[in-house]
Amino acid sequence: MSDPITVVVTFTIKDGERERFLEALLAHLPNCVAEETCERMWVYDDPEDPARFMLFEEWADRTEFLEVQLKRAYREPYMAATEHLWAKPRETTIWRRLPTAWDPPSERT
Repeated sequence: MSDPITVVVTFTIKDGERERFLEALLAHLPNCVAEETCERMWVYDDPEDPARFMLFEEWADRTEFLEVQLKRAYREPYMAATEHLWAKPRETTIWRRLPTAWDPPSERT
């Protein structure tokens, strides 16, 4: 594990489906958080738009995330429960964090 990444996923949910989406999302995320390579997972909502959500995920290794985590069987029921609630396709981006002088000492390389 040597290529840590941050994954940012943005969702826009159909009108009236906020609670259904959140229920399914929050039921699914413990599966991800339990994975050894999942370092952090946060859920945000947009204070200006109650239909918008963001997942901010940190994973220990890019290749493992793409080749193993995205293929986990527990993702299928989650997708079946939520995809039809999206107003448009989700947006997923992958980022690599750059080290900075203000990083906590435990995270400096």
